Amino acid sequence: MMPSKDGGFIATIQQGFQGIFGHLATSKEEVLKKRGPMSAVEYEAVPGDDLDQRVQFFARQIPEHLGEWLKIYRKARGEYEVSGEVVRMAWQSTVGPPTPEMPEGKILREVFVFAESETNSDVPAEPLHLYLRQDCNTKVGSERMATELAVG
Repeated sequence: MMPSKDGGFIATIQQGFQGIFGHLATSKEEVLKKRGPMSAVEYEAVPGDDLDQRVQFFARQIPEHLGEWLKIYRKARGEYEVSGEVVRMAWQSTVGPPTPEMPEGKILREVFVFAESETNSDVPAEPLHLYLRQDCNTKVGSERMATELAVG
């Protein structure tokens, strides 16, 4: 990057994406990892990771007033920290209900969340969209209760 006359910077092909302080970011994944946990409404997926793209899709479906409470951090492929809880995510296939067009049912591919509980290691997997909504509702409910207790 080179300073321009108007105070901005111009990236040159010869120097690539070298930053102001001389650090060369090797990938967008590295840049996103350095940002740390992001609110659901701002979550940005790592390019080329189809599972992470689904996380971004469902995170951004959450209403803004709820999504601000939900923090998501991609630690590694398939491993995330969601509001302080480490979870694993993976694609799973299920068979949908039969329809006139597909009497044997349609195969559906969906991301499931696997969380380990301190009290029970056999916590069942949960579809990503339901997990994110439930986590938002739990966080918002806890914050409201704490606020009411502090005020009352």
